[in-house]
Amino acid sequence: MPTAAQDPIFYLHHSNVDRLWNLWLAQGGGRTDPLLDAAWKIKRYFFCDANGHQVKMNACEILRAALQLHYVYECEPAEVNEYCYRRFPIWLYVRELVLQLRIPPVELNSETSSFPVELKEIRERLSSFAENSKETLFLELDDVEAEKPPGIIWEVYFGLPSGAAPDAKAPFFIGTVSLFGSGIRSEAHHEFKAAQFLFPLNRALKAALKENGERFWLRSF
Repeated sequence: MPTAAQDPIFYLHHSNVDRLWNLWLAQGGGRTDPLLDAAWKIKRYFFCDANGHQVKMNACEILRAALQLHYVYECEPAEVNEYCYRRFPIWLYVRELVLQLRIPPVELNSETSSFPVELKEIRERLSSFAENSKETLFLELDDVEAEKPPGIIWEVYFGLPSGAAPDAKAPFFIGTVSLFGSGIRSEAHHEFKAAQFLFPLNRALKAALKENGERFWLRSF
């Protein structure tokens, strides 16, 4: 890592990663930057501007390259313009724990991994969340970790019917789990911290409730 930027290919590589990220976002289907991750939004990085002056910017300040940084890639689809969510006053935004699932460790691999989510006792309350446009229900995954970079990204689905093929355009798709730096023990330069993921659940929950089940599955592919 300390010497990577001394190789000119470093800049071509990262430009291509940037280009591929644009292509990935343009596919839609729930693909997005981690706009709800406070640490991702707030952390500031040092850069140099066109005049060689040092500047500090966070992720929210460089979300829209074409508009903010004035560059585009040839033969690319229109850029997806994302915006960090505003921080609403505390009297307008209240976070409440609805259900805490205490499950044994789940080991993810290259195959399908899943575990059941029992919602029978709070089904009626969850139905109100699914239909309410002013409230958002989130699924939070804590303590996600790996000993080394897994080299794989998992698609996460909630309530996917049994036998149904995974489809990122389906309402059951809620996001992805990827580990790069955060949550990887071998890359922890200081105190290790497990990764955390937060997924909006209203759309998937509404679709799952239509299946009339009382046990839903959280699946990764």
